[in-house]
Amino acid sequence: MICERKKLYTSYNKVQVKSQILIRDYKMHELKTVLIEQVEEVYYRVRNHSLYPTRISINVGYADSGGVRKQFTNKAGYQNTYEIINVLWGYLSNRLENDQLYRTIGISFGKFIPNQIKQLSLFDDPLKIKTEIIENQLDVIRYKYGKNIVMRGSSLTEEGTVIERKNLISGHKA
Repeated sequence: MICERKKLYTSYNKVQVKSQILIRDYKMHELKTVLIEQVEEVYYRVRNHSLYPTRISINVGYADSGGVRKQFTNKAGYQNTYEIINVLWGYLSNRLENDQLYRTIGISFGKFIPNQIKQLSLFDDPLKIKTEIIENQLDVIRYKYGKNIVMRGSSLTEEGTVIERKNLISGHKA
């Protein structure tokens, strides 16, 4: 719980998850595109509830067997997708093997706090603040015209999965 000016805030224990079995075996450098797509989709859902996740986790499965799983916590909350992508990809790039093939990837966001609670600092990176503003404005466009109307250019490459999966319901043809 966080106490601010005699108001009592509690963290929300629900979890937002996105995981998928990839269409084919992916190499490590191809995995980043899918990671970015997943982070953006889940964070879009979180921002619609005016929340910040304080806990994020990643799991990646090898094509043959086994995998990697890691959880990260930030008490102030992760406030934009770039911050989350940098944390997750930084870990994966050090932990995953370049010569392996990967078949599954999943992320989850949990322990949410309201986005009205912010710890302001004189030393905050202005780019982080601008990024958050831009993402919130893009959410307005996504809400009005559909969540797939705005996407990264990397989603249009061979590694991207958004285009192929946008008409699927729970991974199955509609």
